[in-house]
Amino acid sequence: MKTSGNFVHQTILGPALTGLAIAPPQNFAAPDVGSSQEYLGVTFGGGVEYALSNNWSIAGEYRATDFGRRNVILATAPAAGPILPATPVDTTVRLLSQQATLRLNYRFGGPDMATRSVAMAPPSSTNWTGCYAGGYAGAAWSRGSVDTFDPSTNQPVFGPPPFIQSPFYSGGSGLSATPAPYSYNFNASGMAGGTLGCNWQMASSNFVFGVEGEAGVMRLRSSSDLNPYTASSGFTDFTDSTKIGDWYGAVAGRLGYAVNDVLFYLKGGVGFTQVQTASLDTCITGANCNSQILLARGSANPTFGVIGGGAEWAFARNWSVKGEYLYLGLDANVPSCGPGGGRLFVPNLTFCANHLLDGIHTAKLGVNYKFF
Repeated sequence: MKTSGNFVHQTILGPALTGLAIAPPQNFAAPDVGSSQEYLGVTFGGGVEYALSNNWSIAGEYRATDFGRRNVILATAPAAGPILPATPVDTTVRLLSQQATLRLNYRFGGPDMATRSVAMAPPSSTNWTGCYAGGYAGAAWSRGSVDTFDPSTNQPVFGPPPFIQSPFYSGGSGLSATPAPYSYNFNASGMAGGTLGCNWQMASSNFVFGVEGEAGVMRLRSSSDLNPYTASSGFTDFTDSTKIGDWYGAVAGRLGYAVNDVLFYLKGGVGFTQVQTASLDTCITGANCNSQILLARGSANPTFGVIGGGAEWAFARNWSVKGEYLYLGLDANVPSCGPGGGRLFVPNLTFCANHLLDGIHTAKLGVNYKFF
């Protein structure tokens, strides 16, 4: 993906000082303004194909590719004299590509596709009915970055009138919600855990129904190098962090189709995990610092949907191995709140910041034992 932009930039000092313009409006754009980046995503879709003759067929297909939510640098705002240095201009975008195609195919050799009969899959040679327990290991990675906002308060910061500083960003809520966020990425995590479930296969049928629970450990961590809003003004002591885990669980239904000793299945249900967030400002000395350290913390135990699928191979009477992909639709907003120093006339304020999280991709290999 490549981005570019054309912006009009003007620096305003306020609102405490009635919105005083300290720099004239400036246009900035250039052929090389923007950024380009390669992303790894997940693709899924399907289609149908119709044989016109022995060698010719037509096909229609739909495919969606999801790259998650990403933070993109569009350009760099010019410096506004000695007060503000040059500042990156960024935005968050959700990257989802949808593609529909119509194709004409030519097949080289082989029997006549238009006249031969279609052979249905024979009944499965493995009976999947029964309950099982197993274990697995794999990897988890985030669908997108964490969007974090500069901590804000719903109380005035300066005083007395007429120099009352209005609340940062989101008046009345205590949670910054409307400004452009800054983002930082999760590190990928290993994961491992156990599975317990039961299957039911109808007589003389290839279809298998089941229910499955799993619980395990994973730990996705992310932290910002510096808060860019404070770093652009010369402060290098403000950081944010987010953690997903150390545990997670899911309960899901399964629908499968057995071919010989292999079961192909889809699954969907509900998941659980823990999220912890923090914002830390250690600036306590100097004219522009608060009178105490700001340490804002937050935690949540969100419930979310899960969906995925995989394949399982019965290599012995009671033993099978599987490979599975499962998407954890976290998509949570976890605020962190804590006391801060305040400024001048209003000490000991409570500051809060939102942390917006995307879903989690997981891929794992496992082994199951069917005990009856």
